[in-house]
Amino acid sequence: MSDDGSSDAPGLGSTVPAAQRTRTGNCGVHPDREAVDICGRCRRELCLTCAQWLAGATYCPDHFGPEYRRRSRNRWLVGVGGLLIVAAVVSVVIRADQQRRAEEGRYGTHRAEIERLRVAVEKDVCNRPNATALADHLSAAGFEDEALAALSRVVERCPPDRQTTERVLELYRKAGDRPKARVLAERYVKDHPEAAVGYAVRGALALEAGDTARARPDLEQAVTLNPGHEGAALALADLIEPADGCRAADVLDDLLGFASPEGGPELRVRADRLRERGRCPRERIEGGSAVVPFVRDDDVMIVDVLLNDMVKAKMILDTGASSVALTAEFAERAGLDWRNGEPYYVGTAGGVTTARRVKLDSLMLGPARVDGVQASVVSAMNFDDGTDGLLGNSFLSHFEIMVNAESRTVTLTPRQR
Repeated sequence: MSDDGSSDAPGLGSTVPAAQRTRTGNCGVHPDREAVDICGRCRRELCLTCAQWLAGATYCPDHFGPEYRRRSRNRWLVGVGGLLIVAAVVSVVIRADQQRRAEEGRYGTHRAEIERLRVAVEKDVCNRPNATALADHLSAAGFEDEALAALSRVVERCPPDRQTTERVLELYRKAGDRPKARVLAERYVKDHPEAAVGYAVRGALALEAGDTARARPDLEQAVTLNPGHEGAALALADLIEPADGCRAADVLDDLLGFASPEGGPELRVRADRLRERGRCPRERIEGGSAVVPFVRDDDVMIVDVLLNDMVKAKMILDTGASSVALTAEFAERAGLDWRNGEPYYVGTAGGVTTARRVKLDSLMLGPARVDGVQASVVSAMNFDDGTDGLLGNSFLSHFEIMVNAESRTVTLTPRQR
């Protein structure tokens, strides 16, 4: 501060009251008047008329206006800045509250269970019941992507599990994530060659890529392992219909025999039209129905059949088998060219094994006859009692079957088409 009591700092005027300040001379604007203060900007002495005071500082007439405007502008900027800060804080608070409310209502009635299960899954990722329950609640709430993510962690980090992997495969397919679906399908087929899902997904992916040569074997394998797999059966029927309508009709018949797909009556009409168009072999029974005796051996029913109008065989009537299955010994005896048949996997009581696909000219159970029956020859299948194979659904699905345990007979009636 200078000797006269004024501030030396730029922009600051005198801060000492005039009565306590030593007069230094006359006013720089009005030389005939005594100075009472000095300008904080230009240091000119000022009389009482010229001195202007603002916020504790003194200014001459030349500097008072700009300083006033500067200070006013600063106050305005500070005020606006403060308002903007307040508005930003309020906006953040409102947004946080909206997110909280949205999160609370996001999962609806499933929210409490989803939160509980998420905590449980974080503690133990490989707890499949918890992960599955979490995925179920997320799916029910409409969050399929989150359900997929919950199950994917289990598949990626934990030991293989068939049920979880199958569900993830289907979710990947629905989500359109082909690369992940393809990798998982390859892994699943390798780990579970007896399961239809891996082949069905891999075949569907090949179809989407336009690779029909790779798609058909996988789809054929899928419907062989599970004739009731709707996706694989319909995809295969669509694929082979132009070239092999009879086989497509068989696939649709098997699907209708093992499952109740959507649009069942329309599929039945489609199969019938394919058979008529291709003049396909069909089942027939002289007299309209057949009553055939069986021999009870422990818990199985053994019946006599005739293959290709000349070879007799004893077979176990098995409504749980997807197709007719023959032992290799019987196939040799019947003169079947089975070694050149298409290989594929089948599930047996002893595990998964390889079979060869063959087609029989005809198969008869009493007077019930079906031409062009799909069958398999299973090298690993043997029966100690000399049974020649299993009479499965590639034959039985053509008929309505009624078993009379008391009279030990089986009644076969052609299915209504």
